[in-house]
Parts: sequence; C-alpha cells; structure tokens
Amino acid sequence: AILLKKDIVAFCVMDRNGFKFTVEMAGALQASVYLKHELFTEYRCTEKQQFGIQMSHLLECLNIFGGSSNSYVALTLKYAGEGRPLLLEMVDAGVLSSSGVSTMDCGDPTDFLWNDSPLVNKTILQANPLRDALSELDWWGGTLTLEMSTGTPTLRMYSKGEMGGCVIEFPPECDPFDECACTEDTREDYRFSLLQCVLKALALSDKACLRVNRIGMLSVQLMIRNDSPVT
Repeated sequence: AILLKKDIVAFCVMDRNGFKFTVEMAGALQASVYLKHELFTEYRCTEKQQFGIQMSHLLECLNIFGGSSNSYVALTLKYAGEGRPLLLEMVDAGVLSSSGVSTMDCGDPTDFLWNDSPLVNKTILQANPLRDALSELDWWGGTLTLEMSTGTPTLRMYSKGEMGGCVIEFPPECDPFDECACTEDTREDYRFSLLQCVLKALALSDKACLRVNRIGMLSVQLMIRNDSPVT
C-alpha cells in the first residue's frame, strides 16, 4: 500500500526492534510501514542497517507465487551489509524461490519537522467507516476538506466538484470512535491524490489514528490486521 510509483525508491532501516520502509512523493507526502520483530518467527539484527531499494523490484519478488495460494508462504529476508543485495527466500507448498534485489545508498528520508509544531487534534476510529467515507468523497472532487472540532461533529469531511458535493460527519458519540482528543477547531484541505495510499492500506486495517498539528500537517497511523498464525 505504500507503493506510489513504479520507479519509487524506499528508504529501509533495520535494527533490533524491526524493519521500516519509508517512501516519499512530491515533497508533500511521506508514508512508512513498520514491521516489529515480534511479527517474525525468527529475527536477528546485530547492528542498525540502512539502504535504499526499488519498490517495484521488491514487490515483483514478493509476488512471484501470485495471489492465488491458499497456504501461508514462508519468507526469509537476509542482508549482509552495505552494497549487498537484499536476499529473499520463499517457500510455498514445498516450492522454494530465491531472489535478490539490489540496494543503494540513498541517505535519510526528508525530515518533515512534524514535532516542531504542537499537536492540536487527535482521533482514533475504526478503519472501515473511515475507508467508506474517503471512498465516497473521492468521487466528488480532487480535494478533501477535513474539519476537527471540540464540539459536534468531532470529525467532518467534505468534497465538492462540478456535479455537486458530499459531506460526511462523525459525531463524538458514534460507534466508530475509540478516542477523541480535540483541543482546537481546525479546517484543512488535502489533495486526494496524496491519500490514495491511505485508502489501500485502510482495507487491511483495524483502526486509524488521525492527528493534525498546529500548522495543519496531517498524520495518519494505521493498525494493520495480522491474520497469520504468527503472534
């Protein structure tokens, strides 16, 4: 879900706590996915490693068995250090596939300075209602207006175009909300083209956390479902 373009390069960081992929788009969007070490049956990383990788090449390797398998595919990732490829081994129903993806030195992701501006509003809600709302609003225009309020409704989203507009409201007492912590009334506009990766990831998520800071920067954090037998 974090793949935005075929030629995009992901910043990858491995340490003892897990594996993180980060991609950027047009200097206006940064998307990350973090795989905690608890998700793996075995995880070993003795020192922090950082490299860049072509996302389209990595996904081609991961999809080598296609999406039709009804069994779990065992995946092993290996990285030997700077300048070495990322090695992948996958086993599906006794069939072994081995591949490698070249890595590169790409420095650090852009620092969006999120922490330089205080957080003013935060809400946690179920992912499915948010996905349905964004999918409906996406039909009406290219811009999403997001309002968060200390009153009612707590969350209000709308979009409009040549054929009309659509407004969706979430009052604070509605079932989708798990937490509401709004300290100011805010109203910000965001391009839907930058939210496409969020829509894809919401389909795999249980909960979503929306945060807005004082300068209007939007942060969306998603808790992805883990349907595998690994806990």
